Amino acid sequence: MVSRDPTIAGTTVKFLADKPDYPIIIVKDARLRTAKTENRYRFAVAFDTSDRSKTALRQVLSIMRPEDNLTIITVKENAIKLDTIEAAVAAICGEFNYTKQKIAILEKSASETVYKCIKNFLVAEG
Repeated sequence: MVSRDPTIAGTTVKFLADKPDYPIIIVKDARLRTAKTENRYRFAVAFDTSDRSKTALRQVLSIMRPEDNLTIITVKENAIKLDTIEAAVAAICGEFNYTKQKIAILEKSASETVYKCIKNFLVAEG
């Protein structure tokens, strides 16, 4: 029996909602690394200091190359201790000898969801 990818045909969000053991979405760039002017990819990780976000960060770091760009995205919320993010991220990135991480702390409007806030940031970053 051939295994089917459960995220095909626009079901990625539903899959993540049903199977939260996989807190990572990787969107593949259609352009090859060598076709890019800087020969690097851009990665982003939504980070809230939870164990799952730490696992996601480690997973992304394990597939990156040293020249790739990494942005850590945190949306301000009451449960997130903003003063611990920089140290936590630096410690995890240090495990992989990566030091070029950028941290973006986002503030959402009252009518905006966390998802929409992150999406707007990523679109604006290009």
